[in-house]
Amino acid sequence: MNTLYLLETSINGWLAAEEALASRPKTDNNRSAYLNDFNAVLKGLFSPPTETSNIFGQKGMGHIQRFSPNNPFWAWFEAEPVKDAAAGKMAFAALMKLSGCRRKLAYLNASDAENYQILRSDLATTPTKFIAGRAEKILGQSYVSDSEIDGLIHRDNVSVPFLREVANDIMTSALNADQEMHNWASNPSPKDVATITEDAVMAEQNHCVDFLIGITALGASLRGGDIARAPVLEPRSITLDPAVIYPFVEGFWDHYVPTPLPALD
Repeated sequence: MNTLYLLETSINGWLAAEEALASRPKTDNNRSAYLNDFNAVLKGLFSPPTETSNIFGQKGMGHIQRFSPNNPFWAWFEAEPVKDAAAGKMAFAALMKLSGCRRKLAYLNASDAENYQILRSDLATTPTKFIAGRAEKILGQSYVSDSEIDGLIHRDNVSVPFLREVANDIMTSALNADQEMHNWASNPSPKDVATITEDAVMAEQNHCVDFLIGITALGASLRGGDIARAPVLEPRSITLDPAVIYPFVEGFWDHYVPTPLPALD
């Protein structure tokens, strides 16, 4: 199976599964249910993310911090990149941040609460054309066009130091996107906010996808080049003890059964 196809279907399968869980009510073990309240989120969305009124920004700050050099997520991965749980956590961090980008686009483009629910589902996944472009940048043209590359990746240019650079880019671009939104609210432009902030949000998304492709390529390279052995954590809150999964195989999401959830607090 072509490597690019596995990247596209696995990344988007994860995002779709996470969106489905995150759309459930709080009583159904959804720790992020409050983010589905469009009107409550909108009240603080254009405030600095450090302000408690910006509940989406506060959530995003927690996700950004996972890419800090001193954060336990990154520190463990940097020390032991061959450990499945360590690598899976960092891939999970990038996927959660990417999911946040897609949710942010829904907030910015929605006309009201009902329209937000529609857009959240419609915009949950990342266009495959976009993933292909980032894959070509990271892996090279052959991984995009050569159907004979059967889920194998050997890339010397993808390393932990390379991923450290991309992690820095994720943090910078995320803060820039938040600043763009705050600037627009402070001095509204005739153009709508979605147009003004689109470039900033897309830059944030670019770096998340770059990190995902990079960590998957490195994970495969450290495991005999086999992308099927590249680990990720399940698509649910870290507080719900997501298990390590290996989704880079054909049809994984068609047969995915989540591990049992812990009891509600």
